[in-house]
Amino acid sequence: MTSRLAAAARRGAAATLVAACVAATTPAALAADSAEALFKQALAINQDALEVEGPEARVLMLRDVDALLDLIVTRHPDSRLARMLAEGKAIGPFSRADVQARLADAEAALSPAMREALGAVAAGPAAQPAPTPEAGAGNWPQPLQAALLQALGADHAMDRPITELLRIFSGDTPVHVGAPPQVERGTGGRVTVTLDAVILGAGTDGAAEVDFIRIALTPEGDRHLAAVVTMAPGVRFDGGMIVMDAPRVEGLFNTDLKVYSRYVAEAKNLRAFETVTDAGGAAHPVEVMRLDSVEVTQDLDDSQPTVSGTGGFIVQGLVAVPEGPIDGAAERFALDRAALTMNLDGLDWNSYMVLSDMAAMTGLTGEEPSDDAVAALFAAMDWASAGVDLSLEGAAVSSHGTLIARGDALSLTLSADNDGGTGDMLLSLTGRGIGPTEAGWLMARAEEDSLSALPVGAVPTDAHLTLRLRSVPYGGLLQAAQQETAGTRRRAAEQAVAEAAPEVVLEALRLDAPEARLTGSGTVTDISLAGLPPTASGTFELAGLDMLIRHFKELAPARPDLEELLPVLVVLKGLGRAPGTPGTDTLVYDLSFSPQTGPTVNDVPLGALGAGNR
Repeated sequence: MTSRLAAAARRGAAATLVAACVAATTPAALAADSAEALFKQALAINQDALEVEGPEARVLMLRDVDALLDLIVTRHPDSRLARMLAEGKAIGPFSRADVQARLADAEAALSPAMREALGAVAAGPAAQPAPTPEAGAGNWPQPLQAALLQALGADHAMDRPITELLRIFSGDTPVHVGAPPQVERGTGGRVTVTLDAVILGAGTDGAAEVDFIRIALTPEGDRHLAAVVTMAPGVRFDGGMIVMDAPRVEGLFNTDLKVYSRYVAEAKNLRAFETVTDAGGAAHPVEVMRLDSVEVTQDLDDSQPTVSGTGGFIVQGLVAVPEGPIDGAAERFALDRAALTMNLDGLDWNSYMVLSDMAAMTGLTGEEPSDDAVAALFAAMDWASAGVDLSLEGAAVSSHGTLIARGDALSLTLSADNDGGTGDMLLSLTGRGIGPTEAGWLMARAEEDSLSALPVGAVPTDAHLTLRLRSVPYGGLLQAAQQETAGTRRRAAEQAVAEAAPEVVLEALRLDAPEARLTGSGTVTDISLAGLPPTASGTFELAGLDMLIRHFKELAPARPDLEELLPVLVVLKGLGRAPGTPGTDTLVYDLSFSPQTGPTVNDVPLGALGAGNR
């Protein structure tokens, strides 16, 4: 499907596209004050040409780049940039030879009619504009970017803030429009673009269609555009649709960085429907999800060369079912509130944009990131300190009206702090009132024999875990990721880990159940990527073991399978030592492991125990 749509775009109204872009290629439009300003403009257009769909737009952009480089040489012949260009030298990663080679490839990919039309532009005369096709007429749908360049004309620079904004909805998957974009120009440089029959993720399994998306762009200062988006309240996809109340998106686009530093996207009263076919062959929409509200935000400070700020989302009032209709479904999942906040500090903007692209592609396609993307990830780690906070409230799973599992509150915090190539990573996980109910245990045991020895009863558990990875060699892993072969990457990573001597530290563990409480801490050292066993040690306290044993003995007459678990608990009690405080139902376990001694508990080698008691 993608190739068919792309072919349709290439057969679009050639003369209109040419006329719309001619003004942008004239010397007056390309003029700038200095060689450096001209080169900066050339780099920006060259980057756009790397990302644009269709050879027509690519040809026009690369010709712009070539014309700008000519202006540098002719207007500023004494500048360092002009001398390097005249000598055919690369300027950092930029090469004019590469631009000209890509231009030749793009021209070779043109259709005969388009090649003839664009050839006229290259020779100088301006083509006469052709009538704009009526909505729905001509070779539509077309790729968004080619259609935008055609519609925007001299305002073609506005295409980037529009395409970047739609990435919030579609990531890096193709976007097509079913009719020519409608452009309205207002005072103060305001431009409003209306896109009809928008296909997000065109040609993919997750393609979705929106009747219209309207985007208003208004200059704000000398390097920002304020964007306001309104769109149709329904999104259709293969097998269903989503309806919502007046979705809204607002953002601030940085024209230098070509990225949205701030935006907020929100929608309320979302309802998702799947189409099902009844026995008579008639199709009916069935509701499978409700969501009171969702809000996605980003707020980054773009006044500095490195990134700082936050991003995240808030979801409230979720009800979802595996099979509808939602009001009569046997199984359902409910969530009162979910919130995620990500803090970024210290990333350079290039790394931020590469990571953003990688996250979008991985999330939408499920494909593994490329080696370059992984290298960029480690490079970002080498720069940054970051944190992620995730919280869930009021999660519940029910079956036929019976509560199966619950989670009153769950929070996860992950933070990374890098200083000079080596730093720490901290993970904290806390849960309150989490776990299966009695009905949940009964259902789980009925479906899984391996769970048959678990006790009957509700287990609303409070838990806390704090885990620290100390001395993570970010800089060394970055260098390892940049090696050419898998073997050299592995050896370089092993060396980086060996030199940094990282540790895994269990700073705190607490698990509270009705019958027992487990606490502890420990450390793992001598970590190796070569498969060598590490060294580990820790101290744990278990309270309520006698209560657990008594509970199991009471259940044993009706549950013969518990007889296998009782001896294990008895051995566990025998291995424990009493703490210094007498009269407490608490046992202490000092655990250790080394390649030389193997595992021990309170200095007793586990290998000394009989096989039947392990």
